[in-house]
Amino acid sequence: MNADRTRPPRGWRSAFGLGVANGILFNFGTAFTDTAAVLPAFVSRLTGSSVAVGALGLIAGGLNQLPQLLVANFMETRRRKLVFYQVSSLVRVACWPAIAVLTYFWADRNPALTLAVFFAGYGVYMLASGVGSIAFMDVVSRTLPANRLARFFALREIGGGALAFVAGFVVRGILGRGGPTHLGHDYALIFAFSAAIIAPALLAFCLVPEREGQARPRRTPMLAFLLRAPAVLRRDANFRRFFTMQMLSGAVGIAMPFYAVYARRVILIPEAMIGIYVSAGILGRIGTNLAWAALNDRRGSLTVLRRAAALNFLVPAVALLLAVAPLPRLAAMWAFSAVFCFAGAAAAGGFIGATNYFVETSPELERPLYLGVLNTFGVAATALPMVGGIIIDHSSFQVVFAIAMAAALRGHPEGVPSGSPERAAVAAAVFVRSLAAPPRKEAAS
Repeated sequence: MNADRTRPPRGWRSAFGLGVANGILFNFGTAFTDTAAVLPAFVSRLTGSSVAVGALGLIAGGLNQLPQLLVANFMETRRRKLVFYQVSSLVRVACWPAIAVLTYFWADRNPALTLAVFFAGYGVYMLASGVGSIAFMDVVSRTLPANRLARFFALREIGGGALAFVAGFVVRGILGRGGPTHLGHDYALIFAFSAAIIAPALLAFCLVPEREGQARPRRTPMLAFLLRAPAVLRRDANFRRFFTMQMLSGAVGIAMPFYAVYARRVILIPEAMIGIYVSAGILGRIGTNLAWAALNDRRGSLTVLRRAAALNFLVPAVALLLAVAPLPRLAAMWAFSAVFCFAGAAAAGGFIGATNYFVETSPELERPLYLGVLNTFGVAATALPMVGGIIIDHSSFQVVFAIAMAAALRGHPEGVPSGSPERAAVAAAVFVRSLAAPPRKEAAS
C-alpha cells in the first residue's frame, strides 16, 4: 500500500496543474463573499439581529457538513468519484448569479425577503459544496503523490491568496463609492464578481484525469453504515485524537462572524474598511503558507496544528484589547486589521496541518467514511455562532470573544494544563469584558 502511494500515478502532473488552477480561482472568487467580513456585513445591513449574522456559520458549516456522512456511503462503492464533484459544481455555478440578481432588485425594497432568499440560495450552495468536498479530497488523495500534497495546497493558497488580496480592495472600492449607498446595487456587484470567477474554478477541477481507486463490492445498508461511524472513533486512536482536536478548535468559530460587526459598532469603522479587512485576512493566509508547509515537512502536521491553535487565541484577544486601548479612532480602525491577519494565518495553518494529518492517517478504503464522520459530527460546532449571536444580543461581544479564547486553548493538540499562564489569560479576557465599553451605534456608511 505505502509503495503504491509513493509511486507517482499516471497523469498526476495534469491533475496537479488543474487542481492548482482550481484552488487559485476558487480562493479569488470566494474572497468577494468572505464569511468573516463581507457576508456578515451584508446580513448586518439587512437586519440588526446578531442571531441572523450568527446563522451564517450554521449555513456555511452545518449545511456543508451535514450531508457528507450520507454521501460517503454512496461513494464507497464507486471506484471513480469525480462525478459527484461535477454534479455539485453545476448546482454551485447557478447559485451566486441568482443571489446577485435577487439582491440587486430586492435588497433596498424588501430587506426581510432578501435575507430569506439569500439564506435559501446560500444554503443550497453550501449543501452542494459539502457533496463536492468529499469527492475533491478523495480524488486528490488518489491522484497526487503523497509527497506533493503540501506543495499542492500551498500553491493553491498562495496563488489564490495573491488574487484574493486584490479582491479586498475591489470590495473596498465598491462599498466606498461616493454618493448615497445602495445596498442592493453594491452587494449584487460583489456577488456577481464572485460568480464570474468561481464558475471557471469549478470547471478546472471537473477536468482532472481521475484514476480508479479501491471500492467496496456493495453498498453497506445506511443504518449499518451509520453504526460504523462510532466504531471508527473507538478503534482508531489517531483519528479519535484528531477528531476531538478539530471539534474543540472549531468552537473558536463562535466569534468568527462578529469581528466585522464588532468593528463597525464598537470601533466605529466605515463600511468600506470591510474590504481592507478581507485583504488583511488574505495577507495572513498567503504570508504564512510557505512557512506552514515547510514546518509541516520538518516537524510534522501536529506541530502545525499546535501553532495554529496559538494564533486562534490571539484573534479574539487582540479584538478585546483594541476596544480598551488608548488609540485614536483612525489608528484603532487600521490596527483592527491584525484581527483578520491573525485569523487568516491560523486558518492557513489549521488547513495545512489538518489536511496532511488526515491524509497521512486515514486508510484509503475508508477515507470517505472518515471524512464524513469528521464533518458530519462537527455540525454541532457550526451552530455556535448562532449561540454567540444570542449572547451578544443579550449581553456583549466581549463575553463571546472570551469564550473563543478558551476554545482556542482547549483546541490545542495537548490541551492546556490547569494553572498554566494560558488559563490566566482567559481569566484576564473576562476581566477585559468588564472594562470594555458597551457597543455603540453603528458607523454611517
